[in-house]
Amino acid sequence: MVSVLHAYLNYSLNNECPQSGKINLLKQHYRNVLPRSIDYYLLIDSLNLLFGVIYEFFSKDSIAHGIYLQSLEPYILTNRFDTILPTVLKDFINYCIDNNNLNQLEQCLDRLNVSCLDLDQIIEITRKYEVYMTLLHIYSKGFKDFTTILKEIIEKLEDIFIGNNGTSYSTKMTLIGNQALVFIQTILVGDMYSFSGRLSYDMVHFRRNEIVDFLSYLHLRRTGGLLYNNLRILLYFNTQNFFNLLTMAFHNEEFLYDIDTLTRRIFCDILLRVMVGDVQFSSHQISM
Repeated sequence: MVSVLHAYLNYSLNNECPQSGKINLLKQHYRNVLPRSIDYYLLIDSLNLLFGVIYEFFSKDSIAHGIYLQSLEPYILTNRFDTILPTVLKDFINYCIDNNNLNQLEQCLDRLNVSCLDLDQIIEITRKYEVYMTLLHIYSKGFKDFTTILKEIIEKLEDIFIGNNGTSYSTKMTLIGNQALVFIQTILVGDMYSFSGRLSYDMVHFRRNEIVDFLSYLHLRRTGGLLYNNLRILLYFNTQNFFNLLTMAFHNEEFLYDIDTLTRRIFCDILLRVMVGDVQFSSHQISM
């Protein structure tokens, strides 16, 4: 079967490939050949060939190479495979960056197995381009660290709030802030961020309590700052969405089991004190 597939590719690339004409014809030819080839190699469970010999086939031509990398995206997004050889992944990342496809890159990286990633490389790139969805995924899944990236996002939100009194957030910062809220909600209801199923039984109790402690943390980022900064900044950012995620958590039976009654009462008391004592919150928001 493998020899037949190799023969098909050789024929498609050397005999059927347009020898002249517009580049669009060549691109369309590669787009016709590649998905079919990928499907065949996935059917025979030959990822090593797909990312080895086949990758070499298409790397000989710059146009074919680009189409190959472009063709990987739908297979990753539909979970057809979750591992890629490091050399291929590096080229895929560079291709997405060069073509300003950061959203697609983020979606793909979050579906790949952390074990196949060069974490130093990925972290450097995601920090440079502020791809925080992937940072949240890598730190929580790869390092079992559920608060470092949350803290970074909150500090960014705080800087913006102080700079313009919270009157506006950029589209990108709004997306990042919402990703932080989704991350918190995901952990509180026992899921693994972002497309990874459920938290393990031995982890979920600790992580839920860790997030509640993080939100309740009495700390000052700056001298003269207000207390309960993590909670306060998220409330400033989007009060309605924050209360929505709390509602989902407090209606989750597993959450109620893991977070004892006293801890929940203390958290609600802190939440009320933060909002009542801050002129930023209206009476309508407090009554939510």
